[in-house]
Amino acid sequence: MRFLELNGLCHRHLRASNIVVHQSTNHIYAVKITDYLVPYHFLDEDTVEMINMCDLDWPWWAPECLQNHLFDIVTDIWAFGCVIFEEDETDTFLDELLFMCVNYEPESRPTFDHLFNFFRALLFDFAVGPDPAIQKYIKKSPKKFNHAQRTKQ
Repeated sequence: MRFLELNGLCHRHLRASNIVVHQSTNHIYAVKITDYLVPYHFLDEDTVEMINMCDLDWPWWAPECLQNHLFDIVTDIWAFGCVIFEEDETDTFLDELLFMCVNYEPESRPTFDHLFNFFRALLFDFAVGPDPAIQKYIKKSPKKFNHAQRTKQ
């Protein structure tokens, strides 16, 4: 999802059933994001409008999607929060992350780059122990995030 964000793209249909975990022969796991072909058209370079709304999963939609059927990378952040919620059990730190992702105010949601750094720091902590230089990604989250790709409506 960070790759999509860095390339100015949005997924529009992120949910747990569209995430595949693949184990290679050398026991390395890879997570792949899949999608069904969803009909849409571009309103501008950052925002798409769905053409056939009936077949999509509205429970994963951000409030602004329900209101105007427009999708962007920030609405994918909301859907990512829903993916976290789909887990049967989550740790407290994931609960905090969930609430950041499903914030009603789109500009208050994290970016996928922020989430990438959060999980990278978390994996580093598990591997070698806490590092004060990395803790800033876990403990401090800005109140507002810079969504450069976000289209103002």
